[in-house]
Amino acid sequence: MKKNGLDIPGSVAASVDSETNISTREILSKLFYRFRIFLACTILVPVIALLVTYMVPPTYKESAKVLIKNEKLSSSFFGDIAAERQLISGQSNAEIMKSIPVSRRVVESLKLQGADIAKPAYKVLIDQFTRPFYWLFNGWRESSGKAASEEEIIQLADDLKETIETKIFQKERGDFLYSDELIEVTVKSPNPGKVALIANQLCRSFIDEYYVISEAEALRAYEYLVKAEAQLTSTGQMIDSVPESDNRNVRTNPMVESAARQVTDLEREVARLSQIYKENEPEIIKAKVELARARARLSSHESTESAKSLLSLYKDKKRQAFMSVQLYKNRLVPISIVEEAVPPKKSDLIIAGRYLLAGLIGLVAGALLGFALTIFLSAIDSRLYTPWDMERLQGINVIGSIAAIDDSSANLNNLKALPLRQSAPALIQTLGKLDLIGRDKCRFILVTSTSDNEGKTFTSLQMACALARDKRARILLIDSDFEKREISRILHHLDSEGLIEILGAGKNTKDVIRPTEIANLDFISAGLIQDRMSLGFYHKSLRQAFDDVGSQYDTIIIDSTGILISNDAALFASEVDGVIMVVKSGESRREPYLNAVMALNQVGANILGTILNFRRFPIPYYFYKS
Repeated sequence: MKKNGLDIPGSVAASVDSETNISTREILSKLFYRFRIFLACTILVPVIALLVTYMVPPTYKESAKVLIKNEKLSSSFFGDIAAERQLISGQSNAEIMKSIPVSRRVVESLKLQGADIAKPAYKVLIDQFTRPFYWLFNGWRESSGKAASEEEIIQLADDLKETIETKIFQKERGDFLYSDELIEVTVKSPNPGKVALIANQLCRSFIDEYYVISEAEALRAYEYLVKAEAQLTSTGQMIDSVPESDNRNVRTNPMVESAARQVTDLEREVARLSQIYKENEPEIIKAKVELARARARLSSHESTESAKSLLSLYKDKKRQAFMSVQLYKNRLVPISIVEEAVPPKKSDLIIAGRYLLAGLIGLVAGALLGFALTIFLSAIDSRLYTPWDMERLQGINVIGSIAAIDDSSANLNNLKALPLRQSAPALIQTLGKLDLIGRDKCRFILVTSTSDNEGKTFTSLQMACALARDKRARILLIDSDFEKREISRILHHLDSEGLIEILGAGKNTKDVIRPTEIANLDFISAGLIQDRMSLGFYHKSLRQAFDDVGSQYDTIIIDSTGILISNDAALFASEVDGVIMVVKSGESRREPYLNAVMALNQVGANILGTILNFRRFPIPYYFYKS
């Protein structure tokens, strides 16, 4: 089938389409490669938790109780002659305790600062981070001795208000004229030395505010009653409707009762005469006149008695209101603090437990975050780490895995010390793969990779040295990386003629072969010509160039450029007996690897397999070594 204009084998195309299917095995394997992320989260999150715990001070809670033995004076002051009793603040006693005026009294009396008032953790952290900027632009108020401004006091009072919790216990007693209120107030503060003071001062400030509000209410009632009494005395008329209780008192007056009986008798007489005489008869007219006079006398008596009764009521209520004003003014109403808050006991064990709890929570949260982050990164990561990453994608066998080694331990200049023991298992598997080509002819093997810096040169050099361990075999190593010429630099042949002169200038192959310190290992450098594009097409193919010397060698290993770096690699791959791909674990990605394999398949290359280079195993190598 074709994909993006390229002919792709069916197996490759199927693997490309299933590229995004990530198995559980792959995710779990990649967790080992990201243990540093997991470890970092497991360490950093508890450290951050402990730092936040240090920056956010502990909060102390203390409670105090206020008892209010309050006589229900609303009906005594007003009753049915005025509006119902209303507090000036329009709030209940518990709400008065949490009001701004009460909080402000506490702030001003105790000279509280922001550090004395409990705040949510996020506000504390914001203050910690913004404090240097505040000092920078506004100066340090504490150091300059300036008093708190009006805005700061209001803000502190508002912050204190948010930390107050109240609970009300109320019990009605006796004939419901009295009501006991027990208010429990709880205050939170990061200052253990002031939290009890704040709670007790809050109760005292509430009592002061309670007296002020109640005195103002009683004074308002007294002024209303004085005004009503003066108006009733001057006009002799009621300014409001007479209460029902006063109407009953008026009707029990003897004069009113006599007038009422006379009216009733006359009404009966008029009714009797109406049955005997016609409407305009003198007897009927005379009886109605007498009835009207009786009703007028009854109304006059009721009005006079009602005015007297209402005036007496106003005088009584005025005396009560005046007495209540004096009681509230002189603080004689029974309201008191029945239980004061006590300073908390500072315990080092409690503080240590706070840090221990924060550390444990941070440790669990960090582990969960690290685990989730590693799974997420593994799911979106397109890099190749393990052999089954490539086998799942392409179905190409991974010949072997070369463990990551310390560069300081690798002396590439000493060919007799190669291959390194870390590379030996993978190279043995690779040599076994070469035996499938056969031993009856010279085997041309190309070692390439997707791009640069994947370790193909290191692999080619070690493979040649491994093959040269067989003293009966003759090995030829060729550097065809015309850009970097890394093997030529390692073997000190940068200034020697080589492959580029053979293919481009028609140089004899035997004239550019150089011996190495290993007797049965020879080398051909990349060459001297730097401008590869100035040569145009090669004058002869790779096979033609080595026809005359091919019979002298058992294996020819060609270190090539990356498939996606230069066309030379694909051109040479079409002429050799087998191609070995080198992939650097943890850096090579799926898409470039797929493109390289597609390019090799297009030129008909025989891909022997892949070597996974610089692979990091779940258990580090030094554990095996130890």
